[in-house]
Amino acid sequence: MIDVEKPVFLQISDESKDRVLHAGKVIGVEDNTYTCELARKEEISCQEGQAVFIYFEDHRTFMQQSARICSIAEAGSKLEITLETTSDPVSSETRQSYRVSTVILNITVAVAGEKDCPLLDISATGMAAITTSRHKLGAELPVVLSYDERKYTGKAIVRSDRELGTGRFRHGFHCVEDRRCRGNLQRGLGQVSASVQRLLIRRMSVA
Repeated sequence: MIDVEKPVFLQISDESKDRVLHAGKVIGVEDNTYTCELARKEEISCQEGQAVFIYFEDHRTFMQQSARICSIAEAGSKLEITLETTSDPVSSETRQSYRVSTVILNITVAVAGEKDCPLLDISATGMAAITTSRHKLGAELPVVLSYDERKYTGKAIVRSDRELGTGRFRHGFHCVEDRRCRGNLQRGLGQVSASVQRLLIRRMSVA
Protein backbone atom coordinates (compact mmCIF):
# COMPACT_ATOMS: atom_id res chain seq x y z
CA MET A 1 0.00 0.00 0.00
CA ILE A 2 1.31 3.42 -0.99
CA ASP A 3 0.50 6.14 1.53
CA VAL A 4 -1.09 9.49 0.68
CA GLU A 5 1.46 12.24 -0.07
CA LYS A 6 4.07 9.62 -1.00
CA PRO A 7 6.16 10.57 -4.07
CA VAL A 8 5.84 8.17 -7.01
CA PHE A 9 6.98 7.86 -10.62
CA LEU A 10 4.65 6.77 -13.44
CA GLN A 11 5.72 5.03 -16.62
CA ILE A 12 3.10 5.21 -19.39
CA SER A 13 3.01 2.14 -21.64
CA ASP A 14 3.74 2.70 -25.35
CA GLU A 15 4.77 6.32 -24.64
CA SER A 16 8.32 5.71 -25.81
CA LYS A 17 10.77 2.93 -26.56
CA ASP A 18 12.73 4.28 -23.60
CA ARG A 19 11.35 3.89 -20.09
CA VAL A 20 10.55 7.48 -19.12
CA LEU A 21 9.42 8.13 -15.55
CA HIS A 22 7.11 11.06 -14.69
CA ALA A 23 7.26 12.37 -11.14
CA GLY A 24 4.09 12.74 -9.10
CA LYS A 25 2.59 12.03 -5.71
CA VAL A 26 -0.34 10.06 -4.31
CA ILE A 27 -3.24 12.27 -3.19
CA GLY A 28 -5.88 9.59 -2.65
CA VAL A 29 -6.04 5.90 -1.72
CA GLU A 30 -9.02 3.53 -1.70
CA ASP A 31 -8.47 -0.25 -1.62
CA ASN A 32 -6.35 -1.00 -4.72
CA THR A 33 -7.00 2.37 -6.35
CA TYR A 34 -4.67 5.37 -6.22
CA THR A 35 -5.15 8.95 -7.37
CA CYS A 36 -1.86 10.53 -8.42
CA GLU A 37 -1.10 14.18 -9.08
CA LEU A 38 1.35 15.14 -11.85
CA ALA A 39 2.49 18.48 -13.21
CA ARG A 40 0.66 19.34 -16.46
CA LYS A 41 3.76 21.12 -17.74
CA GLU A 42 5.11 17.76 -18.82
CA GLU A 43 4.03 16.37 -22.19
CA ILE A 44 2.22 13.25 -20.98
CA SER A 45 0.22 11.26 -23.49
CA CYS A 46 -2.20 8.86 -21.82
CA GLN A 47 -5.80 7.71 -21.93
CA GLU A 48 -8.32 5.77 -19.85
CA GLY A 49 -7.75 2.03 -19.86
CA GLN A 50 -4.05 2.40 -20.68
CA ALA A 51 -1.54 0.28 -18.78
CA VAL A 52 1.03 2.02 -16.58
CA PHE A 53 3.69 1.14 -14.04
CA ILE A 54 3.95 2.84 -10.65
CA TYR A 55 7.40 3.18 -9.07
CA PHE A 56 8.02 4.14 -5.45
CA GLU A 57 10.44 3.64 -2.61
CA ASP A 58 9.58 1.27 0.23
CA HIS A 59 12.15 0.91 3.02
CA ARG A 60 14.88 2.17 0.65
CA THR A 61 13.96 -0.37 -2.04
CA PHE A 62 12.75 0.86 -5.44
CA MET A 63 9.44 -0.94 -6.12
CA GLN A 64 7.35 -1.44 -9.27
CA GLN A 65 3.61 -2.15 -9.54
CA SER A 66 1.46 -2.48 -12.66
CA ALA A 67 -1.84 -0.64 -12.97
CA ARG A 68 -4.34 0.72 -15.46
CA ILE A 69 -5.74 4.22 -15.84
CA CYS A 70 -9.33 4.58 -14.63
CA SER A 71 -9.78 8.32 -15.15
CA ILE A 72 -7.88 11.49 -16.05
CA ALA A 73 -8.83 14.97 -14.86
CA GLU A 74 -7.27 18.41 -15.10
CA ALA A 75 -6.97 20.30 -11.81
CA GLY A 76 -5.53 23.74 -12.43
CA SER A 77 -1.87 23.35 -13.24
CA LYS A 78 -1.96 19.68 -12.25
CA LEU A 79 -3.11 16.45 -13.85
CA GLU A 80 -4.94 13.94 -11.65
CA ILE A 81 -4.80 10.31 -12.77
CA THR A 82 -6.76 7.59 -10.97
CA LEU A 83 -5.14 4.16 -11.22
CA GLU A 84 -6.30 0.65 -10.35
CA THR A 85 -3.42 -1.69 -9.54
CA THR A 86 -3.31 -5.00 -11.41
CA SER A 87 -0.47 -6.75 -9.56
CA ASP A 88 1.40 -6.84 -6.29
CA PRO A 89 4.48 -4.57 -5.99
CA VAL A 90 7.87 -6.14 -6.75
CA SER A 91 11.44 -4.93 -6.42
CA SER A 92 12.74 -2.96 -9.40
CA GLU A 93 16.27 -2.04 -8.39
CA THR A 94 17.42 -1.15 -11.92
CA ARG A 95 16.56 2.54 -11.80
CA GLN A 96 19.74 3.53 -13.69
CA SER A 97 18.17 2.10 -16.86
CA TYR A 98 15.12 4.35 -16.55
CA ARG A 99 14.89 7.78 -18.07
CA VAL A 100 13.51 10.40 -15.70
CA SER A 101 11.56 13.30 -17.18
CA THR A 102 13.32 16.64 -16.59
CA VAL A 103 10.82 18.94 -18.34
CA ILE A 104 9.67 20.70 -15.17
CA LEU A 105 13.27 21.42 -14.11
CA ASN A 106 14.18 23.54 -17.17
CA ILE A 107 17.62 21.94 -17.63
CA THR A 108 19.44 22.60 -20.90
CA VAL A 109 22.30 20.90 -22.73
CA ALA A 110 24.64 21.88 -25.58
CA VAL A 111 24.51 19.55 -28.60
CA ALA A 112 26.99 19.85 -31.47
CA GLY A 113 27.68 23.46 -30.51
CA GLU A 114 24.01 24.43 -30.16
CA LYS A 115 23.55 25.82 -26.66
CA ASP A 116 20.44 25.88 -24.45
CA CYS A 117 18.77 22.79 -25.93
CA PRO A 118 15.92 21.81 -23.55
CA LEU A 119 16.64 18.51 -21.81
CA LEU A 120 13.52 16.31 -21.82
CA ASP A 121 14.69 13.27 -19.90
CA ILE A 122 17.87 11.66 -18.61
CA SER A 123 19.23 8.30 -17.50
CA ALA A 124 22.64 6.91 -16.58
CA THR A 125 23.24 5.98 -20.22
CA GLY A 126 21.44 8.56 -22.32
CA MET A 127 19.08 11.49 -22.66
CA ALA A 128 16.59 13.23 -24.93
CA ALA A 129 16.71 16.89 -25.97
CA ILE A 130 15.11 19.34 -28.37
CA THR A 131 17.36 20.97 -31.00
CA THR A 132 16.81 23.37 -33.86
CA SER A 133 19.16 21.34 -36.08
CA ARG A 134 18.23 17.93 -37.40
CA HIS A 135 20.86 15.25 -36.82
CA LYS A 136 21.18 11.95 -38.64
CA LEU A 137 20.57 8.67 -36.86
CA GLY A 138 23.87 7.15 -35.80
CA ALA A 139 25.70 10.48 -35.80
CA GLU A 140 28.22 10.89 -32.97
CA LEU A 141 27.94 14.41 -31.59
CA PRO A 142 29.77 16.44 -28.93
CA VAL A 143 27.61 17.14 -25.88
CA VAL A 144 28.07 19.44 -22.89
CA LEU A 145 25.81 19.00 -19.88
CA SER A 146 25.91 21.66 -17.14
CA TYR A 147 24.21 20.93 -13.84
CA ASP A 148 24.64 22.17 -10.29
CA GLU A 149 27.65 24.31 -11.23
CA ARG A 150 29.46 21.35 -12.79
CA LYS A 151 30.15 20.67 -16.47
CA TYR A 152 30.22 17.25 -18.13
CA THR A 153 31.55 16.84 -21.65
CA GLY A 154 31.69 13.92 -24.06
CA LYS A 155 29.97 12.45 -27.09
CA ALA A 156 26.59 10.86 -27.70
CA ILE A 157 25.11 8.85 -30.58
CA VAL A 158 21.75 9.86 -32.09
CA ARG A 159 19.34 6.95 -31.54
CA SER A 160 16.02 8.60 -32.42
CA ASP A 161 14.83 11.61 -34.40
CA ARG A 162 11.37 13.17 -34.52
CA GLU A 163 10.26 16.45 -36.08
CA LEU A 164 8.15 18.57 -33.74
CA GLY A 165 7.34 21.39 -36.15
CA THR A 166 8.31 25.09 -36.03
CA GLY A 167 11.93 24.17 -36.70
CA ARG A 168 12.35 21.91 -33.66
CA PHE A 169 13.50 18.30 -33.48
CA ARG A 170 13.41 15.76 -30.65
CA HIS A 171 16.48 13.56 -30.49
CA GLY A 172 17.26 10.61 -28.26
CA PHE A 173 20.94 10.08 -27.46
CA HIS A 174 23.03 7.20 -26.14
CA CYS A 175 26.22 8.23 -24.38
CA VAL A 176 29.60 7.16 -25.75
CA GLU A 177 31.85 5.61 -23.08
CA ASP A 178 34.09 8.16 -21.40
CA ARG A 179 37.25 6.17 -22.16
CA ARG A 180 36.51 6.37 -25.89
CA CYS A 181 36.18 10.15 -26.04
CA ARG A 182 38.29 11.20 -23.04
CA GLY A 183 35.33 12.93 -21.43
CA ASN A 184 33.24 12.67 -18.28
CA LEU A 185 29.71 12.77 -19.74
CA GLN A 186 29.02 9.10 -19.00
CA ARG A 187 29.90 9.57 -15.35
CA GLY A 188 27.96 12.84 -15.27
CA LEU A 189 24.77 11.29 -16.64
CA GLY A 190 24.72 8.79 -13.80
CA GLN A 191 25.30 11.48 -11.19
CA VAL A 192 22.79 13.95 -12.66
CA SER A 193 20.13 11.25 -13.19
CA ALA A 194 20.35 10.17 -9.54
CA SER A 195 20.35 13.79 -8.37
CA VAL A 196 17.27 14.62 -10.48
CA GLN A 197 15.37 11.66 -9.04
CA ARG A 198 16.14 12.80 -5.49
CA LEU A 199 15.21 16.39 -6.34
CA LEU A 200 11.87 15.40 -7.86
CA ILE A 201 11.03 13.23 -4.87
CA ARG A 202 11.77 16.12 -2.50
CA ARG A 203 9.68 18.52 -4.57
CA MET A 204 6.69 16.22 -4.66
CA SER A 205 7.02 15.57 -0.92
CA VAL A 206 6.50 19.25 -0.12
CA ALA A 207 4.16 20.17 -3.00
